[in-house]
Amino acid sequence: MNKLELLTKIIELAEKRDEEEKELQKRYGKEKAEQDEEGSETMVLVSRAEYVNAPRPCAAELESFVKGQSDEDIVYVAAVMYGGRDYWLYKEPPQALDDVIGELKSNHPDDVRELIHNILEEELLAEYSKAGIDVYKIT
Repeated sequence: MNKLELLTKIIELAEKRDEEEKELQKRYGKEKAEQDEEGSETMVLVSRAEYVNAPRPCAAELESFVKGQSDEDIVYVAAVMYGGRDYWLYKEPPQALDDVIGELKSNHPDDVRELIHNILEEELLAEYSKAGIDVYKIT
């Protein structure tokens, strides 16, 4: 799998995760109206525990895929995500990709678990990765 295919797969899985989360928020994370005996509507919160404990197969698929990548690929994905984030937020060219990769490697020389965590926890992973592909002209 080349780098563009890797990033494209992560974007696809992140978008599925995001849709899954939206559906769970609709189902569990919003208030719903109920009528009492007099016909007045009152608002009740849906169970937070049900929302937190709801199955998230798309999130699990993304996690499994990311954790299955080599350390080198994890650093690459994180670098593209961070560069894309900076471009997406500030509309300015980010640091050169090789520089970001070098910084990440020096900050995480033996363990990429923190990078994996950061990738998986990024709510805008798909958007930042797309911006990174664009700004770094990854083909």
